[in-house]
Amino acid sequence: MWRAQVSNTVVEDRASRQAVADCVGVDYSQLYDDSNATADSDNFTSSDEVELTSSVKVAADEDWMTGAFEVSASQEFRDCAVEAVTADMSGDAFDAAEVGEVVTEGLQIDGLGDDTSVFRVVVPVTEAETEFTFVLDFVVVRLGRGQVMTTAFSMGAPIAADELAGYTKISVDRLQAGLDAS
Repeated sequence: MWRAQVSNTVVEDRASRQAVADCVGVDYSQLYDDSNATADSDNFTSSDEVELTSSVKVAADEDWMTGAFEVSASQEFRDCAVEAVTADMSGDAFDAAEVGEVVTEGLQIDGLGDDTSVFRVVVPVTEAETEFTFVLDFVVVRLGRGQVMTTAFSMGAPIAADELAGYTKISVDRLQAGLDAS
């Protein structure tokens, strides 16, 4: 069973997005277009405390979306994601915790759109001699000039890849219907 809460996601500011573009080594406009239409889902939390969200973007130009997808699907982008997660976990909330080596792992999810990029960020943490693991899963699907990004956050056991694919497919199908209608 899933519970929905209004998203409390903080919108990334331009400086944060610029830092990611700089880290990847591309011009801001290659990765971000602030004029793209965007929509974010509520935060959904399962009885296992997995948190799932979905974000949809639609660009005016399919070529731009294809190029931005290629950058965001690169290993450099994944390395920058690890760097960003590591920096975020160095904040005040984790003063008493020791963050281990943050790594990315591949996941296999295919057939959802024109292009799909899937990866997992695993963050081992030790606090007061207790060890636990944060897992962040990212599924990015390009569909023409549109993109769906589904993220899942869990402590311990991550969501199964087929379940994550199923939830992503819901957003992809809705995006396709919207693109077909426009």
